[in-house]
Order: sequence, then structure tokens, then C-alpha cells
Amino acid sequence: MKNVKIAVIMTVHNRREQTLNCIKRLFEECSSLDIYLTDDGCTDGTVDAVKNEFPDVKVIEGNGNLYWNRGMYVAFQKASQYDYDYYLWINDDTVVCRTFLENLLACSESENDRSIICGATLETKDSSVITYGGYTKDIKSLPLSEGKQYCDFASGNIVLIPRFVYNRVGNLDYYYRHALGDFDYAGRARKLGLKIVQAPGVCGQCRRHSSIPKWRNTDYSLICRIQHLYSPLGRNPIEFIYYDYRHNGLMRTIIHFFTLHLRCFFPRLWGTNYNKKE
Repeated sequence: MKNVKIAVIMTVHNRREQTLNCIKRLFEECSSLDIYLTDDGCTDGTVDAVKNEFPDVKVIEGNGNLYWNRGMYVAFQKASQYDYDYYLWINDDTVVCRTFLENLLACSESENDRSIICGATLETKDSSVITYGGYTKDIKSLPLSEGKQYCDFASGNIVLIPRFVYNRVGNLDYYYRHALGDFDYAGRARKLGLKIVQAPGVCGQCRRHSSIPKWRNTDYSLICRIQHLYSPLGRNPIEFIYYDYRHNGLMRTIIHFFTLHLRCFFPRLWGTNYNKKE
């Protein structure tokens, strides 16, 4: 593997064993990685365990209200103060494959280090199921391939950002709390003429969080569903207005705002396929 400086960007909240396992696998692949980790209010001993087992990890304290996107923003902002060739986003529930980093770097080099490179992950209990990676314009997962594939979006589970891309696009947008930040980043990059590429093969394993969200689960009251819809872990319509208007235009923004509420008020109108990615 070529001699480059890589900053790993992570945010964690109460997934002690998964976090430790993720970091262990990263260092097994490359011992010279600099890991920037946002502690978003962990109460299960995650950070103490990280500091004990991996004292070189750079921990940034959060307040417990950052969630994924803002936690990643904080770690990214800290890492960007230093001179790195690449920034690597990793979700702490992801177990990277051996040689995944060589795969990402080779793919990036084939793009002259001027594209966003994402890695596909498989379900831990069913290796035939793709969980995260690159997506088409209509949000369909790309299939696995022996060659690189161009895509429109990338989930933030495994993403390599070359310095050139960071210098053009910058950090994640702090406006988003939990979701949408990764898709927004890809959309901003494409507007600047940059490409998003899924690296060949598989880069890791990660379970899909596929339980029915509260905001469209009829086991909960309407009031509870509305509250969850507007929460950071729901499908906050205000954040979607911001995202849709930036990337999809006024008409799509209006339509999506109303359909989100219809799905919350009348979830059965959309049948029982609650786990389909939106």
C-alpha cells in the first residue's frame, strides 16, 4: 500500500464492543491511521475502553445531541486542520474486510484522486444481501462488481474522501443532525462536477437497521409517530425541505413534505413493506 496520510472520521454512541472491534480491524489493516472519534455522550464505557486499548485515537467530546451527521462533522473539522491525503468515513458498526483500504486507494488512484470512493458492505448474517454502499439516482443499491462503478449517492458507512475533493466540497453540512448528510455531500460534489464511485467487490460487513421506524409504525399513537417523525432519528420534514430544495427543486420539495406526513398519518396506505429504503 502506498505511503499516504489518512485520517479516519468516526462518531460513536454506546456501542462499546462494536466500536472496539471496528477500530481493531482498522489498525490491523493500517497501523499508521490517525483516528478522530467524536464521543457523542457515551455512557457505556466506550470511550474509556477506546482510550485504554487505543491510546493514539484522538477523542473529541460531544454533548450527546450531535447524532451521526453532526458528530462526523465535528471529527472531520478537527482532522481537516492537519495535512492529510485522504479522509476515511467509517461507521463504528462496520467490520472492514482485509485489504479494503488497498481496494479503496487503488480505486481512488484510478480516478486521479479526484472522486469520492465508497465501499459496499454485506449483511453480517446473510452475505448475499448488500446493506450499504453506492446508490443510483432513484436510490437503488448498486450490485457488486469486479470493477468500479459510478453512482449518484453513497451511504456514509465506508467512504474515502481524497484531499482534492475535500478542498472542493469541504465538510459535511452541520444543518443535518443524523441522516441526509452523506447524500447531501454526494449531491454537492456532483454539482461541482465530481464523481462518486463504488470500489470493486466488498469492503466490509454491516447490519442493515431495518426495523419499522416509529413514525410509520401503527403500534404507536399518532402523536408518538409525529414526535418521532420530527426527531433526529425520524425523517424530519424540516431537514428534508432543506435537502430537497437544494437538490431536487421546489416542486419535489412540496410533494415530499406532504407525502412524509401522509405516511406518518396513514402508514397502511403504503402497504406492509416498511423496510424499503426511501
